Amino acid sequence: MAAAQALSGIGALMAMQEVDGDGHSSRRRAVQRGTDMLDILDDIQICLLDGDLPASKVNALLRVVNAPHGACPDPDINAVLDEVELRARVELAKFGHYG
Repeated sequence: MAAAQALSGIGALMAMQEVDGDGHSSRRRAVQRGTDMLDILDDIQICLLDGDLPASKVNALLRVVNAPHGACPDPDINAVLDEVELRARVELAKFGHYG
């Protein structure tokens, strides 16, 4: 179930990238932020499977999650990004980073 939800989030981000031909930089930044969070979460997963999680990976996720960002004008994109950010915050909380 969780894997299906993760894939739907990734699929939604990929779809957003495809329709972003109208030049909206806020949409592009929002999609990039989501992609960055998902990429770092993937890196963390691989590191955990290997048995070695460098603090730099957790810090990178913390930086992306806490970086100031504006709202995207598309509510569907914002909904997907909220889900991705929530997942990232849950993972950070597992490592003792709250807030």
